[in-house]
Amino acid sequence: MKRFFGRTGQTTDDNSSTKPKEAIVNAPNITWSHTWSFNESRDALSESFFANIPNEILLRLFQLFSVRDLCSISSVCRLFKMIADQDEIWKFKYDSKTIELSVNIDPIAHELVQLLEKASKFQEQWQQAPILKQMITRYYRFMRLKASHPTNILLIPTMDIEIVWQTHLLRPEMYQADCLRLFRRIIDHSLLITNIQKMLKDQAFQDTCQLYEKTYGEQYCSLSPDNDKQESVSNMNRRSKLTYAYWDNTQCKFSTQPPKDYENRFSFTESDIILDMSWLDSCKQFMRNALEKISGEAYDPDECFDIDLGEGAMERLKKSYERFLYMAAKYPLEKSNGFVPPTYAIDIIWHSHMQEPLNYRADCIRFVGYVVNHAPWPMIEDDIMKKTSDRSDDMWKKEFQPDIETDHLYNTIDCDATRGKQRTSGLQGLKDFERLLETLTSETSVDFDRPQKISDDF
Repeated sequence: MKRFFGRTGQTTDDNSSTKPKEAIVNAPNITWSHTWSFNESRDALSESFFANIPNEILLRLFQLFSVRDLCSISSVCRLFKMIADQDEIWKFKYDSKTIELSVNIDPIAHELVQLLEKASKFQEQWQQAPILKQMITRYYRFMRLKASHPTNILLIPTMDIEIVWQTHLLRPEMYQADCLRLFRRIIDHSLLITNIQKMLKDQAFQDTCQLYEKTYGEQYCSLSPDNDKQESVSNMNRRSKLTYAYWDNTQCKFSTQPPKDYENRFSFTESDIILDMSWLDSCKQFMRNALEKISGEAYDPDECFDIDLGEGAMERLKKSYERFLYMAAKYPLEKSNGFVPPTYAIDIIWHSHMQEPLNYRADCIRFVGYVVNHAPWPMIEDDIMKKTSDRSDDMWKKEFQPDIETDHLYNTIDCDATRGKQRTSGLQGLKDFERLLETLTSETSVDFDRPQKISDDF
């Protein structure tokens, strides 16, 4: 698999501290920077070996740069900015086919949808205000336990805690700020467990129950189903094959009364959790409508509809998410100048990517140049939303041809094949550039530490 937006090095958060009382280890605050005046920059460039390189070769070279490097190189001089702004550079990045995420996105997407399907059975109960308050309290207590123990200690969340965790994870900016404020570090998360963790899961859940009850004086969750105190061997074998990290064999018993001295210390609200519980139904409706739009056939509204996560469908969903990241890099959200909002189809992979917050942050910085924040339910007026949607659709069609709402249903391999010749010529240009560098270094003595001369066009 090829890289998407440049660098091979990954950026990770400082996660060395495991105790909540320890001080945050921040990156050093570097205030010194070397700046040249316009004349100094122009003279340095005019005297460098870049003066002998045709613009066509510079274009090929810039295609290798990351998004962040392209922004930096654009500020050097007018010529570099003109080259860096060429659509051919951005198309080359998109055409590099498939990005390699730091997370195992396929099984995560399956487990995420299954989690939401299970939670939908408790949706009516969990949306009651007293129970929501208990869920948030239990989530806060669980996160405190996570923060106060080393990262290699396996603590198992119950499904109600996992659902609140999902609301928090889907707001990366909020999640980081809350974690640092409350726990002094970013608490990592994963929906998946390793083979070794699968073997330890039952014991780890019992340990979590004991630790929770010892710390807070309340029951965490019953250890076995009420109607089956002696769990069958077949059920134990079935659970030994499960790959998800939360506990769903038993459920917490909630009180009809809210917890005493309740306080929501997080930045999300109870309404956010309620809205997030409805995401799966909205996603299914969107996917159904997209299929009807393409096929021209109406589906029975009373018929059960499942989201297709087969191999072919997943490849198309991942391609749409890849295109979304491409648009996020080309039209940065942080500049608020036309960022393309995602569809529910894109959300499937985006939500799956956010399941591992540390890897998500590293991937965003590596591919896009900044952490792409997610606002599941943006509060935008209808007329503004309509204008934004129309503009986004036009931007997407201009870049990729299919509508953004049905992009995940098209075979993207055919679309990429039409650009194959361009990719081949791009690679040939890079080879030409390598040969040019060899010629320059063998025939010309260049002192890279001393600025050299280029034309006044800079």
